[in-house]
Amino acid sequence: MGAIGKKVGAKLLTLATPKEFEQYESQVSKEASEIYIDRELGDEWPKGEEIATSLHEKGFKKIFLATGRDPQMFSHLTWLKCQGKESPWESEDD
Repeated sequence: MGAIGKKVGAKLLTLATPKEFEQYESQVSKEASEIYIDRELGDEWPKGEEIATSLHEKGFKKIFLATGRDPQMFSHLTWLKCQGKESPWESEDD
């Protein structure tokens, strides 16, 4: 995903765990930054939608959940945008 993001001029911060986000949180725009969270973060972490809810409660606006599940499963989270696990910057031309 990093190469594709670079190709379209996106600044990309890739983190391995939700805990890592804490050190960057104050540097990330709550209004403009797009945050993509995988639903499956491993057994030691809550599900992605729980992390997304926490970020939404802190004021982050553009939150996306990468999942292979039916988006209807998350319809109660009206602010959350669901998508597949493909790169958000990839197009059919890539």
